[in-house]
Amino acid sequence: MNRIKFTLEWDKLKDPQFTTIRSWNTEKEVYYRSCIGQEFSILLAKNYWDRYARKIGRAILKGVTVVEPPRLTAESLSRDVTFNGKIQQEWYDKLIAMPKALLLEFENCTGLLEALK
Repeated sequence: MNRIKFTLEWDKLKDPQFTTIRSWNTEKEVYYRSCIGQEFSILLAKNYWDRYARKIGRAILKGVTVVEPPRLTAESLSRDVTFNGKIQQEWYDKLIAMPKALLLEFENCTGLLEALK
């Protein structure tokens, strides 16, 4: 099963569609492109290496785009790093510092099964 980890339960994770920006390298790009159309477990982790991350949802990867974060709109960047209605400046600054990144587009499936009951 594919997994995508977050260290905070970002506001965007409640939306029907959401994006997330990840650092770029060739291997990551090849991996994510090969997973378009597949389901991912959304995990809440203490950090990237957390082996006991908690599953908080699931989503389908719909698209992968290579971007230059400094060229993205402030609105796009802000949406990616908003937690409890406030922009997390540390994360915003990390994104802006990336010369190249992957913009992953997901369709959120969380709650879908409950809605069908």
